[in-house]
Amino acid sequence: MLALRAALEANSGQLCGDSIVRALCQLTVRDLGQYISAVPPFPQEGGSSTAPSSVVTAFSLHDLLHFPGPTIWNSSSLGKRRVGCATLYETDSVHVSWFLMSPGSMLPLHDHCLMVVWQRMLFGSIRVTSMDWREKPLSAEDAIRKQREGGEAAIVSSSVVTAQREPCDPSSVTSFGPTEGGVLHEIVNESDGPALFLDVIAPPYHSPPDFFDCGYYKASFSHSEVAGGVAHLTPCAYDCPPMVEFFPLESLRHGA
Repeated sequence: MLALRAALEANSGQLCGDSIVRALCQLTVRDLGQYISAVPPFPQEGGSSTAPSSVVTAFSLHDLLHFPGPTIWNSSSLGKRRVGCATLYETDSVHVSWFLMSPGSMLPLHDHCLMVVWQRMLFGSIRVTSMDWREKPLSAEDAIRKQREGGEAAIVSSSVVTAQREPCDPSSVTSFGPTEGGVLHEIVNESDGPALFLDVIAPPYHSPPDFFDCGYYKASFSHSEVAGGVAHLTPCAYDCPPMVEFFPLESLRHGA
């Protein structure tokens, strides 16, 4: 984690994409440390793993992902298809977070207005369907209009991304933005196990000067859902179960 923090804070906060990629390549699940959560991650003795607990216990994300028995994160039979998230680092210029997806869960089609995103798959696999606006927004006003009105988007790719065993391979990190490469995407865990990925987003949502929210969309496909295809995107509300927030015992800004 030290390498990622150094990459984010070098050059007075002027981000270097190559440095971020190198730092992300070195990350492992063990590096992400320990957390607490309002929703118990493991089955409770004599009770449900889906109900809030009055006892808050720290746990390792690595242990949660490798737990041998059923949990709400590795089994879709123990409740809703859930997405968990944690913020590791945040300033006005960059945001680092991870997302934990239970089997069958999804992050619906959403945008990253005029943002650059680096993404690293750390555990399991996900299907990512990426799109770009056919009429690219070149200003904050253009991006806000797209969020309000929608429009036509071209499909960049729809493929399964799997965590690699060799963490130092730069190809394990994908990036896009600010106006192309998949600035809109839908993420689905189609597997029968949990999936975990980490995002570095610059600038973050809700940051000055534009304070972009995250916009969600419904896609109507003209023909097929393959690269090069076209979809019409209609703005909509987030319609999946609320995300479960995890709280790190040590943030990236202050931890080791």
